This record gives sequence, structure tokens and C-alpha cells, in this order.
Amino acid sequence: MQKTFIKDFGPIQNAETEVKKILVLIGEQASHKSTIAKLIYFLKTLKDDLFSQFMLCSQIYWDKHKYVDIGSDILSPIREEFYRFFVPTNHLHDFEIVLYYSFEKDKYIK
Repeated sequence: MQKTFIKDFGPIQNAETEVKKILVLIGEQASHKSTIAKLIYFLKTLKDDLFSQFMLCSQIYWDKHKYVDIGSDILSPIREEFYRFFVPTNHLHDFEIVLYYSFEKDKYIK
């Protein structure tokens, strides 16, 4: 079972969503359904994006005999992608977003 937990992300104070193959979000206009959907999409694709970015950098640096820097080579492009989905979050304080890939096995991205 997959679940998302969102806390203090913009207008979303607390949201817990069970993620299934088909997920329907129902609510009034401007009730932040699209924000939740975009967060779920971003987190579900993050694992593959991190792996792809690492493999790309590894291939580039292998020829140059350099090491991959996790911060600038891997996390920075992912952070930029997050900013493309959502405006910069400097104004948001202490927000928390978690996707449990396997709730029973405690596998998650936070």
C-alpha cells in the first residue's frame, strides 16, 4: 500500500492520501486537488528520476575519471524540477511531504 502525507505545504495544512492505481480526488474548486495530484506524481516519479540522473552523471564522469557529487549533480537538478512543478518554496516554513512506497516495509521518500 502506498500513502502520501503532506503537512504545511502552502495552503494544505494536513493531507493523507492512499495512493492506488486509480485515484479520484473530489472536492470544491480551489480545494488544492491539483496540488495534491502534482505532489503524488512528482514523488512517484522521483525514484526513477534520481536513478536516471545518477546513471547519466556516472556515464559522463566515468570518461573524465571524476566522482559524482550527490548535491550538485543529483539533487540540484531534481530540486530544479520540483521548482518547475511548484513555485520556489522559500516562503514555506517546515513543510513535510512523504510518499511511502511500502508502508509495511517503511520504504519512503521524504
